[in-house]
Amino acid sequence: MSVSASTNKKAELVFQAQCQLTSETCCDDPQVLREFLERPAIRNLFLSAGGKRPCQSLSIHEHSSIVDLWHHACEKYYGMDALPMALSRMNTHKGHKTVHDSKKEEIAVLATETEVHFPGFKTINTVLNGCHLVPKGGDDATLNSLVLGRQNRLGNDHETACEKKDVVHKFYLVGDKKRWVGPAPVVWLVKKLTGEDGSNNAVAYKPSETRAVSQVSVYVRDGEDDGAGTPKQRPHVGFRLDIDCAVKVEFPQFLLRILPAPQSKVEERGTLAIRKAILQDAASAMQAVEEAWAKEQDRKRTSNDKKSWVYSLSR
Repeated sequence: MSVSASTNKKAELVFQAQCQLTSETCCDDPQVLREFLERPAIRNLFLSAGGKRPCQSLSIHEHSSIVDLWHHACEKYYGMDALPMALSRMNTHKGHKTVHDSKKEEIAVLATETEVHFPGFKTINTVLNGCHLVPKGGDDATLNSLVLGRQNRLGNDHETACEKKDVVHKFYLVGDKKRWVGPAPVVWLVKKLTGEDGSNNAVAYKPSETRAVSQVSVYVRDGEDDGAGTPKQRPHVGFRLDIDCAVKVEFPQFLLRILPAPQSKVEERGTLAIRKAILQDAASAMQAVEEAWAKEQDRKRTSNDKKSWVYSLSR
């Protein structure tokens, strides 16, 4: 990455990370898995690192600024196509309560807290996540333009050419509150770099300087055959999580001289720190969702066994 300087002598640091995590095969019916992933409790596991962090739901109608933050984030980062239809109507008619399908929660906003450790200090971010439940078949495009790197939890590349995808959730970072923890001189410098000259304890959510978008989807891969004309096995159905995150920090160019390391090293270390934090949280979320799925299947099997036992006694 490079430093870009304009006529007013500004410089820029860029930290970014992309990753994809894929579950093991869960079943052979994508609709059953989709209905499981649509549940708010399961959705929250993806955003709370598998339940390791508090995840608070905020009412859009009680926090009118959320609509403005989501709209601003789409204008700046995600494109207006990323603004859910219901939110678009709310932005046009402020105060109008949009009627949603009572069976499905189309949009929600969740606040979660994250920590990112850098050399010499850490940031504590309370992140505002805009959550969009995508209708079935509403977005089946590939994510090649979003996620440049494809990586499963073991870090190995894998092909998805024969994979069909049904997006269930889209999560957008639409605002945040930040505070920094570390030695006073380091915190002062970081606040100068980020333009945060006020109190270290932010109160209100503000537009974020971080672009972060994630997708939860159901994948369907064709079953294999033995090459001798044997019919294909049942399809492999599972879920995957795609994440794309980028942080840009603009500051006066003269401050490059007082960075704690060369600019390229600062970007490299910051990128590694962000990627490591994202992968840790994503892996925890995937594990928690897989465990919740496995427990549900165990309950269903136990229930079916009991029904069979009662039926056999009644004969």
